[in-house]
Amino acid sequence: MKKISLLIVILLLATPVFAQDTEQIDWLTNYTPPPTLLNPISGEVVAAKGDVIRFRWSSREGSYGSRENYDFRLYKGYSMSESALMLEKRLPAEAYQFNVNTDRFEHDQMYTWAVRQTYSRIGPSEWQYTSFRVIKKQ
Repeated sequence: MKKISLLIVILLLATPVFAQDTEQIDWLTNYTPPPTLLNPISGEVVAAKGDVIRFRWSSREGSYGSRENYDFRLYKGYSMSESALMLEKRLPAEAYQFNVNTDRFEHDQMYTWAVRQTYSRIGPSEWQYTSFRVIKKQ
């Protein structure tokens, strides 16, 4: 009888530890990693009229289900607000770059771009973003 009572006490004390580990495992398995931004990262982008600025990123792979798409956003300035949003595009899962014509940019102006990826099983990642300045050649 003492053995059974001791076993019950041990199980009751261990239950919160097991539950906490399960929550941590659920968080890890439901986390969608953001893509890695490759170009432009920061600093200045020098471009001539009629050129394109090529935005490039790489995916973060794992066992998250199949990747469905990327969401791309371009903002004027540092603010990622709705009023600063210049361009928003949903891109296919196999896209790792997006070109924007330099005619859309102003000389000596800061811009922020952001990308997130979505997996079928767990949804979208957090936004990955960076800012850069456009210098137009005359």
